[in-house]
Formats: sequence, structure tokens, C-alpha cells
Amino acid sequence: MKKYKSLKSVFHQDDRSTAEQEAQRRRSNGFETNFEMNGNKLFYTVTPQLLLLQEQVLLNERTLEVLAADIPLAARRSYLYELITQEITASHEIEGVRSTRHEIQQALEAEPGENRKFRETARLYLELSDGQVKAPTTLDEIREVYDRLFGAEIATEDRPDGDLFRLNPVYVYDGADKGIHAGSATEEDISKQLSKPCWITLQMMKRLLSCRGWSRTSCLRLYTLSTTATADWVGSY
Repeated sequence: MKKYKSLKSVFHQDDRSTAEQEAQRRRSNGFETNFEMNGNKLFYTVTPQLLLLQEQVLLNERTLEVLAADIPLAARRSYLYELITQEITASHEIEGVRSTRHEIQQALEAEPGENRKFRETARLYLELSDGQVKAPTTLDEIREVYDRLFGAEIATEDRPDGDLFRLNPVYVYDGADKGIHAGSATEEDISKQLSKPCWITLQMMKRLLSCRGWSRTSCLRLYTLSTTATADWVGSY
């Protein structure tokens, strides 16, 4: 099966003109979102690999529901913890957050009120698996989720300094201290981006919230893989 080639690869193998033509072709065959990054709209390309993954997730979901009925509750919980650990670890790697499996396992097993690193993140995943999560619909609700997840882990001087979000731009660097991502420049830009409806995100969230237990976590894992593996834009090179 032909592997998806990023626009960055097309640019280096050919030239900017070829890469821009390929980007336009992929936009026409895929879906262009309202989310902008560096002045370029993010688009989504459904590759054969993703279609197979989506089909496999649906098939696995039905199989798991049948098998789960015969598995002891403790074993089901252990497997759910393993899925959540994998998901949080993968998300942290993408975001450049340092964490260990042991820290995440401790966060999952922490008692209410126990101060553990990543505890609130772990609890959110557990609530998601139990169907207790309602997706935020306003900017204030997004900030409430942010405060719940990171409020206790961020130093006062590093917290957002605007009404809801940060006022100035921030950057993500790789291990070689090379800039790999620049966030929205102002709080106004952040608010505009978060207020734009994104069809892909809405559809994935609907699908995610319709799943149950570890199937829900598997759907979340697919969502992470799909949005990070095939989101591509000309400005990336």
C-alpha cells in the first residue's frame, strides 16, 4: 500500500510549485478545515491506511464488547489503564512533555485528593471511558477544562495572562532547540480559532462519545493517530 507522502517531502524532492499543486489536489480530494496555522488552513486527507484503521476499530469494538462480558472486572480495568497509559504517553511525546509510564500509572491509581503528577489528565480519560464527559462548547468551558487539567501543575508566572488565554505567542522546540511550532500570536487569534467549527473534530468527538469503555479509548487513539499523521499544509516546509 502506497505510503502517505508529506508536502514537506514533495517540496524537497521537487520544488515549491510542485508542492503547492499537490496541496491543492489533496485539498480538492479531502477536507479543508477552518483551523489556520501560520496563515495556512489545515486540511485532512483520508488515506487508504486510515480507512482500514477506521474499519478495523469498528470491527474490534464489536469483538471487544462480546469478549468483555466474560472477562473479570479487574482484568478489564487493567486493560483500560494500559490503553490510557499508551494514549497519554503518545500525546506527551507529540507535545514534548516528559513523563514515564510509572508516573501515569500512579496518576490513574491515585485516590481522590491525592496530589499526583498528571492526575487530572488521567482522571479525565477515566471519565471519558465511563461516558461522564461533556465536550466544551464555549471559550469559558475550554478554559475551565484547561484549569482543571493543568492549573495545579503550572507555575504562577507561566499561566495564561489574558482574560482566558495567553496574550503573546509561544513556541515549541525539538531536542536540538529548533523551533517546530509557533502558536497563535494573540489571545484574539486563539479565541477566533477555538470559536471556528471544525467538522472533522466534531465528527470524531461524536464517534468518540458514542463508544464505551476501552472501545472509547481505542477510538480516541485512532483520532490522535489520524490528526497527527495526515494533517499537512504547505507552510510546514
